[in-house]
Parts: sequence; structure tokens; C-alpha cells
Amino acid sequence: SFLLAHVAYIFAFNKFEKAVSKSALYLIVALFSSYSLVLAFMLWSGLGDMKIPVIAYALVITLMGITGFIKNWKVNNLILTGVVLFILSDSLIAYTKFVEPIEMSRLLIMSTYIAAQFLIIKGLSQRILAN
Repeated sequence: SFLLAHVAYIFAFNKFEKAVSKSALYLIVALFSSYSLVLAFMLWSGLGDMKIPVIAYALVITLMGITGFIKNWKVNNLILTGVVLFILSDSLIAYTKFVEPIEMSRLLIMSTYIAAQFLIIKGLSQRILAN
């Protein structure tokens, strides 16, 4: 269901025009890609048979983050914050599952996830109503 949410957000974000310059686009792609690569490196030794599914999932999350930022930069900070929190929530899940438990991980995961969903939906609602 998390994967489907990311895919749904990619489609929703793509309804809007690009909101960044070409140089900002490159920076956003570099930042999100770098984060994903660092996280994958941290998780790698604990993934076992889950390497391919986790990498595929990470690609979708990265694309969701990139799309969310390039379509909403300086337009809707709620969406931008929600995108970052959604990625953080999924990162916490992955780290806890494949590296080591994090103290209070359930609270951290659920609070970032709930806040992310609220902010993304509120931001999308604002953008849709404004058009």
C-alpha cells in the first residue's frame, strides 16, 4: 500500500506544471538520488533476498520525492514537507527492519507517516482548488 501511495502521488504531482528552473531540477534530482544511494548503502548488508524489491521501492520513493519537489517548489510548502516526511517514514521502517531497531521507532514512523499524508493531501487540495 505504501508503494501504491507513492505511485498515486507521482501521478497527482504530474498534473501540475514544472515549478523549477533547469539548474534547480538537477539539484533536486542529485539530492534525492544521493539520499537514496546513501540509504541503500546503509541497508545493503541486511537486505538478503530483499535487495531487488527494496531497490525497486527506493526508485519509486525517489521518483515521488523528485516529482513532488519539481512540481511544487515555491508553490506549496505543505506538499514539500509532506514528501520529505513520507520519505523519512519509509526510511525509518527500512532502517529498523534491515539494520537495527530504533528506540520509539513505531511512534516516529507513525507520526511522520500521518503528518506526511495530512500535509500532502492538504497541499494537493489547495492546489486543485486554486486551479
